Amino acid sequence: MHLEILRHDGPARLGRLHFNDLAYPTPSLLWNTAAGDAPKGYLKISPFTGAGADDETLIEYGTIFSEPNIDEFGILPSFPTGFNTPLEIAREAVAETLRVADIHPGFGAVLEGGKYLELRREGAEYLRDRPIVEVAQADRLVRNHRKLVEVLTDARETLSPNTALYMPGVPPHLFAVLAYIGVDLFDLRSAVLGAHEGRYLTLRGVFNQSELTELPCPCGMCISSDAADLDFKALLSHNLWVSIATVREIRVALRMGGLRNLVEERVPSDINAMGALRILDRVKADFLERHTQVSPIFTRNNSGGR
Repeated sequence: MHLEILRHDGPARLGRLHFNDLAYPTPSLLWNTAAGDAPKGYLKISPFTGAGADDETLIEYGTIFSEPNIDEFGILPSFPTGFNTPLEIAREAVAETLRVADIHPGFGAVLEGGKYLELRREGAEYLRDRPIVEVAQADRLVRNHRKLVEVLTDARETLSPNTALYMPGVPPHLFAVLAYIGVDLFDLRSAVLGAHEGRYLTLRGVFNQSELTELPCPCGMCISSDAADLDFKALLSHNLWVSIATVREIRVALRMGGLRNLVEERVPSDINAMGALRILDRVKADFLERHTQVSPIFTRNNSGGR
């Protein structure tokens, strides 16, 4: 596996993820097998079951506690801890995660460390050349915008440019700002879990299905249904549609050099997304400057030449 970068728009990257002689556009979704059959163009990701995987499935080995037999390429198991766990426990978890990674060079790995930036930085240094790095506790990080920006900018500066950075479990209305910081891969955990729990995903946030009197989405499922009519299958179909539409919109914006405009449209709907963008602009201006391509400006001289 390796990530080929085609172009930048600020720190965001438009690319191709090469895996088993196939190539997938990025930013994109890893298609969780729990969401059903994957459409063409999406790399599947599946928990390790001992049965192996096909050429279009990336194995996620899970946790060290399950003691999986690691043979096929995938994302190595990690030693998970709570986000606010004591420092010594978090340090032990990082050490154990990196110990397993050391045994399997070249595999994908997980960036653990909880709320401790120094541990996250240590992990990123150690995993610098891995083909894919998953950010642990992503669901907690997106609710702490200051730590989110610190962790992601540190990771993006430390990891190889050809390392795909993967944020699991985040809802699609946050994809744009995360892609702008340098995240390459998302997944469908929020879509699947949301359908189970009655959460209706949109481009501007997450709603409880029970609170909706009508459906704001123009997808085929919603345009012909009332809010009360959405069962699990219908709600999952809608959530998948929103997730797919979001990553496609991000890639279009990247090709046209308009991702920043898209981010500014999206972040007002989420206070943590807004906070992340403000910190990025005010505290991490040097990071943005290093990753923003400068185009030459041509001016005419007095004789009319260029």
